[in-house]
Formats: sequence, C-alpha cells, structure tokens
Amino acid sequence: MSASGRIALKPVLDPALLKALRPAGIPAGILLATAVLAWLVPLPAELRGLQSAGPYALLAIAVALAWYFNRGRAFVVAASLLGAFGASHAFGPGVQVALAMLVPLNAAAVLLLPERGARYRAGYAWIAVLALEGLLLAGLRDFVGGADFERVCRWPHILRRFLRARSSRLHGRADIGRPQATR
Repeated sequence: MSASGRIALKPVLDPALLKALRPAGIPAGILLATAVLAWLVPLPAELRGLQSAGPYALLAIAVALAWYFNRGRAFVVAASLLGAFGASHAFGPGVQVALAMLVPLNAAAVLLLPERGARYRAGYAWIAVLALEGLLLAGLRDFVGGADFERVCRWPHILRRFLRARSSRLHGRADIGRPQATR
C-alpha cells in the first residue's frame, strides 16, 4: 500500500461488456472451430454432397425449430432464406438480384411488425407472402423465357445505362456537381 491508499488499475476490457458477451462465447467458439476445420480439412469424396444439401438441411431445421418454438420472426427469415436458396438453384443465377431484394425486404418487414408467433394467423399470412414471392419468380421466368430471364433480372445495369444516356431528361440532374468536360 502506498501512503495515498490503494492504486486501482482500470481493466483493459469493460467488465459489463464481457458479461454481456459471455452468452455468445460458446456459439462463437463453435463457429470459429467449424470455420478453421473447414479451411484446414477438405471434405472426403463421399461427403461432397453436403456442400449443396447442407444449407438446405440447416435452413429446414431452422424453419422447423422456429415453427415448434412459435417464433414468427425467426420463422419468416429462415423460410425466406430457405426459399431464396432453393430458388437460386432452381431458376439459376438470373434471380440473384430479385432474391437480393426480396430477402432483406422480408426481414425488414417482419422486424417492423410486432411478434405474433409462427403458428397463428400472422404466420400463415407470411407463408402466403413467401409462396406469392415464389410464384412471382416462377411466373416471371415463364413469362420472359429462359435466357431473357437473366437479362430482365439485371435491371440495375439497365437503370444505370438509362441514367447515363445523353437523351435522358434525368441526365442533367445526374450530372449536377460533377465537372463537365469541354469539347
């Protein structure tokens, strides 16, 4: 002890933060160990099918657990991810833009609405919304056709081309604040 009393050293990490992060320690450790093992040890030849079937199985288990424990938000997000993963394999890479918009929109919509469970009317309404989104993708694919479907789903590229066009009315608005080249 010194003459002025005990010298208290401030901990490097906040104890309240460590206490709050403690429940995430075991899942984070499992995830880290899985990532390291997947990186270091390749799958045997007889387990190569897990690369395509594994996400389906895990997402189906997540949907089933969310349904069993009556968690509406988890159910909608897991079902939306499962549907998006299935649609990307069924319809090909052309739906990536549509799925990249639909999945976050579903997640945002379910987070804005109050939690009402998965096995009640709200859960059934979400199942109908997800089914309608799937039908929309299937109908769009059938309406447009195979090769053209990928072209239609790349609409940001088309929108970018439209905004850059010289004949567009929006061109003057898009170029505000950008230095103009002289001829």
